[in-house]
Amino acid sequence: TVVDTLGNPIAGAVVRLVGQNMIDTSDVNGKFSFEKSTPILDRAGTVMSGIVLRNNRIEMMLGERQHVAVDLFNAKGELLSHLMDKDLAAGEHSVGIDVGRFGVGMLFVRVVRGGERETFRVNSVEGGCGYGLSAYKKNETGAVAKIGVTAVDTLTFWKAGFYQTKLAMGTYSDSGIVDTLRAIKLNMIAIPGGTFLMGADSSCCNDGDVNLQGDIVHQVTLTAFKMSNTDCTQEEYLRVMGVNPSNAKGLTNPVEAVDWFDAVSYCNALSKLDGKDTVYTYTSLAGTEADFTKNGYRLPTEAEWEYAAKAGNDSCNYYWGNGTDMASLNANLWNYINSSMTTHPVGTKAANAFGLYDMAGNVWQWCNDWYGEYSIGEQSDPVGAVSGIQRVLRGGSFYRTLDDLASYRCAYRNYNSPGPNLHLSNFGFRIVSRP
Repeated sequence: TVVDTLGNPIAGAVVRLVGQNMIDTSDVNGKFSFEKSTPILDRAGTVMSGIVLRNNRIEMMLGERQHVAVDLFNAKGELLSHLMDKDLAAGEHSVGIDVGRFGVGMLFVRVVRGGERETFRVNSVEGGCGYGLSAYKKNETGAVAKIGVTAVDTLTFWKAGFYQTKLAMGTYSDSGIVDTLRAIKLNMIAIPGGTFLMGADSSCCNDGDVNLQGDIVHQVTLTAFKMSNTDCTQEEYLRVMGVNPSNAKGLTNPVEAVDWFDAVSYCNALSKLDGKDTVYTYTSLAGTEADFTKNGYRLPTEAEWEYAAKAGNDSCNYYWGNGTDMASLNANLWNYINSSMTTHPVGTKAANAFGLYDMAGNVWQWCNDWYGEYSIGEQSDPVGAVSGIQRVLRGGSFYRTLDDLASYRCAYRNYNSPGPNLHLSNFGFRIVSRP
């Protein structure tokens, strides 16, 4: 069964047992299974049963004149299309399948030649070149075919917006549920464009640090973007990068002990997995350039982070408002008092008006910008200083005491060396992308 992190079934997912070269597509209930199947066409182009699937066309060789019927069915057995139904002379013949009409999923092609029937399972997959087909000959006898996996094999799962790779070992059967893949789905929140006042002055806070971090109040206009609703979790980071550097282990906890370069490497790797353009280019061992025209994932700019935290309310000090009593603090952030000095699962405190969690506390969040003083004038989509030696961090962390409430303000700025190899247990990140 293929389910998301909430346990909901995922239909149309392509599941493959790599070592056995076996593939299936999950149905509306998220179910998949592996049959003992023979490819119609292997990679070398070998013809099986006189039928070839090539470039989304069924090709066949007839030794004599025959009546041929070719029909396409969905996984429920419902007829989708009569592809062919006529007498054919001896020789080569073909019929096309307009895969794009039916989208991603499992289909069946039934070929009747001279009274003999063969059924093939066809998996429609969406890739970089549009829809494509992979096909396997169906076991017509209905016998249960067990596939023995004698060594560790890789079970992969793919669907746009999800990603999963899982090591699997055991015996797989096409009779019933063979495994459960828990897919991670990015929850990217659409943040509307708008204008806000960035920074802080004595009119909006009295915590004593106004303008000490160059946070001069100025007007900023941003175009729309998307932001992950939580910090990147350890499970998400592990699935993409193959490692979990965190000190306080917990798959739903924010990943931490990551420097700025770790965070942007994750963004590029995730972009590739999701079929998007990579944003970051390495110019040297400790240098990168970001192309904001690309559609891949990246770290938020400092302006995007503050705008998203305020969620349309310029008058609030903190993402939840201005209350600093213990009830407000405990409901909205993990801090020095309630955290036991460690990270906690993301999304367990209240969200802000945009639906974003942990915009204060838990872990500091890396931003894309170099640290530098703000410009006084109005700005549109600012990306920060052109160079520097420190990168910006926002949001505060579980490590901050209640004597340091300023660090939880939406406008508060922190900074540190981007690395490499700066692995602090309260540094994490979240990601953004173009809308």
